[in-house]
Amino acid sequence: MKNGKTSYAKEFYAFKVFAYDTPARDTGKIKILSTTTKSIKDDIRYFMQNGDFPKADKYDIVIERSGSGLTTKYQVTRLDSSDQSAQLQEANAKTKVNLEALLVN
Repeated sequence: MKNGKTSYAKEFYAFKVFAYDTPARDTGKIKILSTTTKSIKDDIRYFMQNGDFPKADKYDIVIERSGSGLTTKYQVTRLDSSDQSAQLQEANAKTKVNLEALLVN
């Protein structure tokens, strides 16, 4: 309880992602994307549940942010990607991610 109000846990999505360092998508690192933002979650859910799209590991998702504060907007775009780069495969093999650790206090 905070300031006399009950606080509830927010639903969040957490994914192991390959975060590109450059717009050319030629370098990057394995990271965790964790979000409670409804618009981002809705777009990702749509991409994953739409049978017209390939499996989620067969394409890239770009999340762009504009504005700030209460006027912040997010644009989620799906980019076709036929193969995982050798760098992504190598980083994935070397980087162990335990998403369950996010749920431990």
